[in-house]
Amino acid sequence: MMIATVMSGLLALVLALLKRSYPPSIKGLEEWSLGLLLMCGGGLLGLLGREQPPLIGVALANLLVNLGVYAAYVGTQRFLAQKPRLVPWLLLIAAVAAVSLWYTVVEPNYTMRLRISNGYMALQFLIHAVLVMRHATSSFARSLGIATLISLVGIQGMRFTATFTSPSVASPRDASPEHLIYLTGMAVCVLLFAIGAVLGASDRLRIEVERLAARDPVTRLLNRRYLDESARKELERCRRHGYPLSLLMMDLDHFKSVNDTHGHLAGDEVLAGFAHSTHQQLRMEDHLGRFGGEEFVAILPETIPEDAYRIAERIRRSCLARDDNPKCSVSIGVSSYPRHGETLEDLLRQADRALYTAKSRGRNRVELA
Repeated sequence: MMIATVMSGLLALVLALLKRSYPPSIKGLEEWSLGLLLMCGGGLLGLLGREQPPLIGVALANLLVNLGVYAAYVGTQRFLAQKPRLVPWLLLIAAVAAVSLWYTVVEPNYTMRLRISNGYMALQFLIHAVLVMRHATSSFARSLGIATLISLVGIQGMRFTATFTSPSVASPRDASPEHLIYLTGMAVCVLLFAIGAVLGASDRLRIEVERLAARDPVTRLLNRRYLDESARKELERCRRHGYPLSLLMMDLDHFKSVNDTHGHLAGDEVLAGFAHSTHQQLRMEDHLGRFGGEEFVAILPETIPEDAYRIAERIRRSCLARDDNPKCSVSIGVSSYPRHGETLEDLLRQADRALYTAKSRGRNRVELA
């Protein structure tokens, strides 16, 4: 128990250090760290119970453990972007602490303390497990977290049931198999939960890094590499199912003069504004990316050329309707599978030719390949 308690404290330190180095978009690490520290403090007070007054060695120790279990739950809520409801839970913890204090100081009764404590913790672990099942994405960390929390529910339930079936449980120095399973299981599960939290945070960091690597820093759209991958996957899917696919190649008109006249920061604002307004004209299943410089490409799965032309017209009009200063118009070339080619290179080549035609005919227009 002492080793497990110390290890929990060390893993709390690991989570606190991760909090300092991870991006602020990864939330919950601070609450997980606090929860482990509180459980560590409560465990140490419980181990030293014979050396402390009952108010500290029992009542305070139980309160710290209960607060630690709840803090870990809040950490998971924040990690999964769920809003914690602090007041009801803190009132419940206060009520549990008050009843536990009564059966510690006023009317000492170890069995009643166990029933109250085990009942509360079983409820908390069960709700925690349901939260992870409903909202966490599939991963080893999720599976480990669910298995650990369900095990904790079982351990608490076993301990609660033993207060009715085993007279020896009335002693805090009980050496029965049930008590040993309870102590060992709690120690191991707390460590497994901490490991699962670290793994979950690492998985989230990997996802964040991959997301950032796939995005253009100015427009937040897909960069050319990931746009190319997305386009090839969509084209293969449409080819496999016999669906059409359209491609829009867009180029901001006279963009170089914006940089030369107003500076590159103003140019970046124009690019970001165009990306935002264009994204609003597309569907969730469409892919929009920055192809290079002031060129953008949109992939429109299951879209025939005529519908793609109408979407391109909407994009052109929305670009003119923006209140940006300086303002740019856009020229757009449209190509479609299978009418204009079988490969992504064919579609890009045909859309580029249509874009060149739009430029040569005065810009601020849409041309179909």
